[in-house]
Amino acid sequence: MRQPAATVMPVDDTQHLLRCFFEAGYRQHTGEATYGVVLLNHDGAFVAATAGTLPGAFSPLMTEALACKEALSWLKGRDIVIVDLLTDCMELRNMIHSRSTATRSYVGVIVDQCRTFMSLFTYCSLNYISRAVNMHAHTLASLAFDQDQPMY
Repeated sequence: MRQPAATVMPVDDTQHLLRCFFEAGYRQHTGEATYGVVLLNHDGAFVAATAGTLPGAFSPLMTEALACKEALSWLKGRDIVIVDLLTDCMELRNMIHSRSTATRSYVGVIVDQCRTFMSLFTYCSLNYISRAVNMHAHTLASLAFDQDQPMY
């Protein structure tokens, strides 16, 4: 199983490190799923954000994995190659960092796609944060349930 890129960043590149917070929303009773992504610079100043709906999610964990994939795709589309991803889903973080995650499930396939995306970055880390710290992305994901189109 391929691991996320574990490159060491030169000291002078830390000034360019962006922090990308992402979150998923999931409504069990309807199967609706959303994502919210907030990008901040190294000083914590707002850079950009996106939110929208996610098709085909069957569980909260699958929704978190799809939100991660959406965030990575959005970052690559913005030509961002140095980033610190932040999630409040410890299970997803552990799956992406694990060597033993089987791809024999829908979530496993998405996790493998996230690992592949991460390997395309010059530097990409995935770290756990508390829900309180991830409130901006959480709010965007919550609001996306009422959107018809993705927000950028």
